[in-house]
Amino acid sequence: MMLYHLNAGKIILTIAGGIIAIFYFLSAFHPLHEELDWTLVFPQLAGMKVDDSADSNESPDLTVLRPQIISELKKEIDKLKIEIEMLKNK
Repeated sequence: MMLYHLNAGKIILTIAGGIIAIFYFLSAFHPLHEELDWTLVFPQLAGMKVDDSADSNESPDLTVLRPQIISELKKEIDKLKIEIEMLKNK
């Protein structure tokens, strides 16, 4: 019974593969989107923009965000009431 569907399956797969190849070929000519300013949505990213001309070995300057991050972590730890004894392996 499976032999009856074999030829139709080849035709359908060939057509589908051709459509996908055409789609990918046309998408190569699609114009690039402009880069969005994510600091409008996430203000905590304001000081983290890395200059493209900088060396790839340099890390971004996070000194602006460190006090804010540390204070938020302290608040979360206080909420959870985590003690050092709880974190030690027994």
